[in-house]
Amino acid sequence: MPPVPRPTRFALVLLVLCVSVASATSTFAQVPTTTISSAGPLTDIYIGIDGSVQVKYATDDEFSFFPPAVTPGDAGTFIAIDGFLYAPDFGLHDDSRVIGDEFDFIPFIELGQSEVTGVGSVDDPLRAEVTLEAFETGISIVQVDTYVIGAESYRTDVNVMNGSAVDKEVIVYRAGDCFLADSDSGFGFADPETGAVGCTSNANNDPAGRIILWQPITLGSRYYEAAFDQIWDTVAARVEFANQCRCDELLDNGAGLSWSVTIPAGGAVTFSHLTTFSPLGRIPLPVSKTADPTTLAPGGTTTYTITIENPNSVPVPLVSLEDWLPQGFTYVAGSAQGLFTDDPQIDDRQLLWQPASPITLESNSTVIQTFEAVAPDTPGSYFNLATGTSTQGFSVVPSGLTAAVDVI
Repeated sequence: MPPVPRPTRFALVLLVLCVSVASATSTFAQVPTTTISSAGPLTDIYIGIDGSVQVKYATDDEFSFFPPAVTPGDAGTFIAIDGFLYAPDFGLHDDSRVIGDEFDFIPFIELGQSEVTGVGSVDDPLRAEVTLEAFETGISIVQVDTYVIGAESYRTDVNVMNGSAVDKEVIVYRAGDCFLADSDSGFGFADPETGAVGCTSNANNDPAGRIILWQPITLGSRYYEAAFDQIWDTVAARVEFANQCRCDELLDNGAGLSWSVTIPAGGAVTFSHLTTFSPLGRIPLPVSKTADPTTLAPGGTTTYTITIENPNSVPVPLVSLEDWLPQGFTYVAGSAQGLFTDDPQIDDRQLLWQPASPITLESNSTVIQTFEAVAPDTPGSYFNLATGTSTQGFSVVPSGLTAAVDVI
């Protein structure tokens, strides 16, 4: 049976709307929603069972994505597979601007939605999970959203699994139609180095002001900021984002990230990013990681270098720095240099530097931490992950699995 065409599904949606008792001006779209609620500043993160999202910032009267009075909004997860686009069922969203003659899509099959778990700490963030399926493709998705109370960012991990017997070429999108507090128009911001992109109240976020920012954790993403309909047209065309930003133009705008990848039969790939909502234009601190040398004999030693950037025009406190060694690697005592010269706390593979008081990272600065590690005897390719924590609403962007070392 081929995928159900979009017009047929939309006709069914219209029928549902005609018989629904819900008002057309209802605050809630007609999809089940789990809400990550907390003291904030992201006080409510509304996760639709269809993979859509809406966000409320503590001091705002309206929501952060269009429509500003509807939850969830015109934002979320999309995936192109086998010549079709699969997306949240925006036909059930009040006042959605995603629906249109050119936006031909098949709604995700909704397999389930979890309750919110966690306490909101760094070690146990608030967490909500949605499970989706792309009709008869063999592709399923588990979308996990997590939030640490006090941060202006929340994290999304889109786990895409290929249960079919053939490799699948997919494009995964995370995008939204921005609504900047009391305005449906804004400028853009993009950082080609980190791949971050967003909507801002000032061109290029200079001076820093209201911002909605998508910042990739998983490598290989592409970005796009433009008029909101250009974002949806590109998604509907099932092509990668073009690494473009109409940053200097005041637009009714949107933005997002895309990843293009081949998922092997029976395989899975996770796509991760932060979404930041900041009235003061606070940008998360990106972390990167390298190794030298990158090829080792069993038992050989490599030097890891962690680089942390503060791209903001104000100083930012760094509360901790954390590194997860690859399986089997061991830290070399006394090898720490740079930001910290003391040995870290070690718990199995976790290295943790946590000073008695936060370290101030000056505005527009870069700091480096190096240390040595010994490789295991087992040959293979090994990857590393580094991250950290901050305060005052700032987030730290994990390095992702990088700093590859081949033991041969």
